[in-house]
Amino acid sequence: MKKPYRTLAAAVVLACVVLSLAVPAGLAAAGQNDQSQDYTLDELRQGGEQVSQLNPSKRRVGRLTSVSLLNYPTGPMSDFGGSDFKFLTPSTTVQRDRVMLYVNTYERNPSNLTVHKVYWEEGSQTVVRNGTKVEVPAAVNVTETTEEVAVSGDSETLVPVHLTSHYDDEVEVTMWVEGDRSNARWRFAHQTSETMRPVNLETAGAATWWGLTTFLFPAVFGVVIGWPIGYLLQETMLVGPMKDRRWWMKIGAAGGFVAIFVLWDGLASLLISLGPVTGIITFALTLGVVLDNESSVRKVLLRQLMTGDGIQEQDDVRALRTTQVKGQLARVIEHDGDHYLVAKGARRAFARAIAGAAKIEDWDRIEDNIPTSGGSSYAEEIHLDPRVDEPLDIVLPQINIAFPATEDITPKYIGRVALGSIAAVGIGAMVSWTAWGTPSYGWLALAPVFGALVIRPNNPRVRFEPASTMQMQAETRNTLLARDYAEGETNDELRRRNQKLEGQAQAERVELENERRKTATDEVLRSRGADPEAVGESEREAWKSARDEDKEADDEEERSS
Repeated sequence: MKKPYRTLAAAVVLACVVLSLAVPAGLAAAGQNDQSQDYTLDELRQGGEQVSQLNPSKRRVGRLTSVSLLNYPTGPMSDFGGSDFKFLTPSTTVQRDRVMLYVNTYERNPSNLTVHKVYWEEGSQTVVRNGTKVEVPAAVNVTETTEEVAVSGDSETLVPVHLTSHYDDEVEVTMWVEGDRSNARWRFAHQTSETMRPVNLETAGAATWWGLTTFLFPAVFGVVIGWPIGYLLQETMLVGPMKDRRWWMKIGAAGGFVAIFVLWDGLASLLISLGPVTGIITFALTLGVVLDNESSVRKVLLRQLMTGDGIQEQDDVRALRTTQVKGQLARVIEHDGDHYLVAKGARRAFARAIAGAAKIEDWDRIEDNIPTSGGSSYAEEIHLDPRVDEPLDIVLPQINIAFPATEDITPKYIGRVALGSIAAVGIGAMVSWTAWGTPSYGWLALAPVFGALVIRPNNPRVRFEPASTMQMQAETRNTLLARDYAEGETNDELRRRNQKLEGQAQAERVELENERRKTATDEVLRSRGADPEAVGESEREAWKSARDEDKEADDEEERSS
């Protein structure tokens, strides 16, 4: 981030923080006055006894009747026909001039209900104690209205209860259902939304101003803040030809901020429920250190000898190629007079989108050394095969997100993290105040944006260099040793196989000899009138010995003659 952007960011953050703190404080300090009241502060603070874990607004009215209080939230979506209700809780601020009573009764002839509504503000009053004036907490600006609501004979009835309009200040409301055995009592806050104000000559200006501040100004605010954030995102995250996507990032960032205001109701609930998780992710992202791209030149010296038809053995020493991209294509893209290398394939898509492309140094020097194919400069496909007499080193783009080392945590880095944290909290507080009327968890919506601003991948450059004689000699030696080792393993395997086959052949020869001798013995026994099957093993051995002796005698006689 350049210094002008830092100054602008600091000014925006300071303004947002001041506004987010000053405006709610002014609202809280709005005028109060002392008036007499018919109820004590302790009485009005009572919100009734909850009788259901699933429904926090459910109360008992007698033995056979229960009553729940429902609230219809106001907002850009619900104002135009939305009807999703929520059970009213003590922390709810009702923005409509009515709430709904959901009556569930088992009485055959249920009577109508009388509802008391007391509007009040918490303040103080002066009393005299022991001759001294002291300020004590008290309910001020107390007004009371009653309303009778009709309950039908059905088991379930939904009837409205009207509230007095309060446009300027938020008031507390204590409401209960009259009855001897009634425990139906609620407490909530009420401030009428400007969308409910009747428009006439006196209120037209206020209604117009409310529309501008609620819809138009937040939208403009989202675009104004989202645009520079999108610009900083593309400047920080993207390099080289990937910057052509800058317009999409700006529009996306601006649209995201506008969406916060349009969908604030559901988004607020989601962020509150995921608040700790989002905070942990943000903290982890802030640990990413901003690396200097100029110091990220990387080279890979892994090469192997080329083999194949047409390559002579004596030429293998010089016919080297890179193993990083052997058997695949890479892409060279021209952008603003520079050339960048990106790899093809789905697995590299994420790396290209985040880390961009690796810049090729000294392109003019090596351009003639690389055969290219492709019709346009933006879609050149090259086989990274260098000239035979000048092998090259190559590295493909890669993401290298590192945690800061001790020497990297400098005052400049700490200031960047602190500025980003203040920006996330301050701008988020302003956003949440605009949307909900008070600072809340809305700042968590900016947590991923802040994390993306702080972290930056280390995008390497590519340098093509001729391999030195020592590198070529070392590579050749290692390759030859590997070949000798592989050939040695092959010879040992053949010797082991030959020995195994020799053993099997010897066993087969012995088995054949034994079979031949058995057949000859059987023939001798038959010639002398004996049955070979009836002759025992001892007699067979005797016959075999006699036959062998006769054979030796015949052989001796033959040799003598």
